[in-house]
Amino acid sequence: MMYSHAYRISFEGDHVDGDHGDDENTNHSSSIHHDVIEPLHAPNPCRDLIHIPSLTVCPQLIKQIPGLLFYEERLLCLILRLNNPTMRLIYVTSLPVSPCIVNYYLSLLTNVEVDHARERLTLMSVYDTSTEPLCAKLLKRPRMLQRIQNLVEDPSQTMMSTYCLTDLERRLADHLGVMYPATSWTHPSTFWGSKIGSRIVFQNVNIPHCLGVYESLDSIPKIVSSIIALRQEHPDVRKFYVKLNEGASGLGNALWSVPKDIHELDSVAIHKSLIHDLEPCWNEKTAQQFLANVPTFGAIVEECIMAKELRSPSAQGMIHGDGFVQVISTHEQILHNGIYDGCTFPADAAYREALQEYCQRVGHFLASRGVRNEHFGVDFVAYYDEPEEEWKLLAIEINMRCLGTTHPMETLKLLMPDFRLTSNGRFCHAQEDSTTSSNISRSRCYFAVDNFHHESLAKLTPEDLMEIIDATIELQYDKETSTGTIFYMMDALASYGKVGIMCIQETVDLAVKHVAKVRSILLQINHDDDS
Repeated sequence: MMYSHAYRISFEGDHVDGDHGDDENTNHSSSIHHDVIEPLHAPNPCRDLIHIPSLTVCPQLIKQIPGLLFYEERLLCLILRLNNPTMRLIYVTSLPVSPCIVNYYLSLLTNVEVDHARERLTLMSVYDTSTEPLCAKLLKRPRMLQRIQNLVEDPSQTMMSTYCLTDLERRLADHLGVMYPATSWTHPSTFWGSKIGSRIVFQNVNIPHCLGVYESLDSIPKIVSSIIALRQEHPDVRKFYVKLNEGASGLGNALWSVPKDIHELDSVAIHKSLIHDLEPCWNEKTAQQFLANVPTFGAIVEECIMAKELRSPSAQGMIHGDGFVQVISTHEQILHNGIYDGCTFPADAAYREALQEYCQRVGHFLASRGVRNEHFGVDFVAYYDEPEEEWKLLAIEINMRCLGTTHPMETLKLLMPDFRLTSNGRFCHAQEDSTTSSNISRSRCYFAVDNFHHESLAKLTPEDLMEIIDATIELQYDKETSTGTIFYMMDALASYGKVGIMCIQETVDLAVKHVAKVRSILLQINHDDDS
């Protein structure tokens, strides 16, 4: 039997909303001076926020991720919004969040009393371990929906935020009777976030992107024909991606290398090679299992870039209700076998400005098609062949949803309301004069890793980790210097031996080194426990 459960929690806090800065452009222009911190998919002013971290995007694919349900906890940093003394937060998950984890986030607040914040926080769980999207779980539970409605004091001042925008989210918002960006339902934003939709956008706004097709392919013969056509025009291309139209974090991608003994026009041989040699990025999938999804999702064929030096940068943006396009951040994504594993902020200065420009172009296009009140991200590949060459950028895809880079950037903003994103893509203290405290440098960077995994970590509970954090200064966050370590997805420790780590420092290099130190400390402590 499955149960639903609600409980209240609390700690110390601070005002979270920044100002818009000096907007130099009109509503439909782009700027990165739009420094207000926005609720996810909730850009309008609201007093109360209901966060539903439903992983609704391509559920057939993402259910393969170990510990999938614990990804619902990635945005527990939203608890830091309780720094605003008038805001209330309702956070719903499939499984209950350990109370010590909630206390951990509440301890990071700075300007309000803990008990006051605790009174304004409600956590709810459906106690459902299935991989069905959380929105679907809630819609099947009328009593729980009624309890959520009973907690809403003023629907006109209550916003529901989500991981992505689908019909399930719309139905849930309608049922609860709370605010949601209604214009989001009037346009095919999900199409622009598909692989084929992304390529069409890049083509329309003249953003360099990988060679490939501009139509959705629904069968293996069509994939074969596309590969043949691309090989005829570009015989030097030796590797191709086959990507399902719907995918997330690298799931839904597979790599095919052209065998040396295959003639570029031999469709039978290519067909046979695809079935046997196609390599899905998700290791547990066979080529046949991957290709079985093609008729359902559709697919594209795209060149795989081969170079001596490869990176996976990205840019994130927001389209406001008035059509204003805001560039939020740039990152270097860390991929493992093509699967998202973490990120550093900001992206390399060598091409950061180009990332911002391309992100603005995409945002303008989406706004012109009626997209409003949505976050989006654009993934790229950056590469060069010789050290003296300049970096080349090619766009890969657009994502119309919260991203792996969303929660660390949200955490950074909420932890440091006195810092602002600048026009060059850095995150700097708002004070730049002599009154700035000597122990606060002018910028902050971070390295966030979603999957620090080791089998020995499965011996730890969240309570164990809290004890270790309290006793180890290197694992703590220092409010005075605005540097240190933030942990997330801690409930995944005992079941999957993994946890998320975010380290904030003055430079990316320092943040990367600090993550390595944190990993070493945790493993050493576990080793000592065994001894």
